[in-house]
Amino acid sequence: MQSAVKLDGGNTEWFDVDVGVRQGCVISPMLFDVFVDQLAREVKALKLGVEAGAERLALLLYADDIVVLANSAEELQRMMKAVEGFCNRWRLQVNMSKTKVVEFGARGVGKAKVYWKGEELEEVEEYKYLGMLVEKGGAWKKNKDRMLRKARRAAALAWNMAVRMGDMSVKGMTSMWNALVRPHLEYGAEVINSHNDFVWEEAEKLARKIGRRVLKCGKRLPNDAIMGELGWMTMRGRRMLLRLSYWSKILAMEDGRWVKKVYEHGRRRLETDGRANTWCNLTRKWLRDLGLEEEWKQQAVGPAWQERLKAKIMEYEARNWR
Repeated sequence: MQSAVKLDGGNTEWFDVDVGVRQGCVISPMLFDVFVDQLAREVKALKLGVEAGAERLALLLYADDIVVLANSAEELQRMMKAVEGFCNRWRLQVNMSKTKVVEFGARGVGKAKVYWKGEELEEVEEYKYLGMLVEKGGAWKKNKDRMLRKARRAAALAWNMAVRMGDMSVKGMTSMWNALVRPHLEYGAEVINSHNDFVWEEAEKLARKIGRRVLKCGKRLPNDAIMGELGWMTMRGRRMLLRLSYWSKILAMEDGRWVKKVYEHGRRRLETDGRANTWCNLTRKWLRDLGLEEEWKQQAVGPAWQERLKAKIMEYEARNWR
């Protein structure tokens, strides 16, 4: 394979490329998948991992991020030894600054002794994975605080942009909210779980604050009037929409998908223990709140689900406004 570099409107002389592929080449992720597949096979061959029904989930793989899941520190050490052997054999290096241990459900840190090439891995209270801060206790407070900070910064930048552009229309400012600010408050909303249907008042306040700016009204106008005038859902309503939309996608997945397997395991737990703190608990509650309990019982959604779901949420919020 040969390459050249564009320089000053022309190309340099062609030169041989003996290692790797061109930057941005579409075959790159495919080759990596083929390469890392053997690692997954070797770890899974240990038959360890966290239980999900009758099966065990040992790994989470996303691009070059790898999460190893185990029921105990001893099992995790065995699995890490398999990863270490694979890396030694293929001369791979692991970023130790990003390699941490999280012991979910346990209090404090420092009890799980797991080693990599003789060096003890740091145990932490939380770890950022795919942009979300996952806490060992199952809470999402730190992640929500981080999301809120990013949303507030984005809101300030968006407002400054609107001021510089002059008299922007309500439609234009709503588009800025939808595209630049609101996504920071909704990232991962499909999977963030809370047994008690948390009310994230800070996010609601930020949405109402932006709404007042869009309508150019004062503090005397009731909150419900702002959201109703703009046709906006509350942030809780938006979380309901995102979560229940994702739920419909899970129902359509093949039974062999791990997401579907974990969902079915959680649903069976909820059937035997109505207070079980699973992802299914809040999902079922919201369906009941919206008058969609039959969909939960049937584990199926009809045609035009998105439109029906949006209409149900708007009806639900309108009743609460009254």
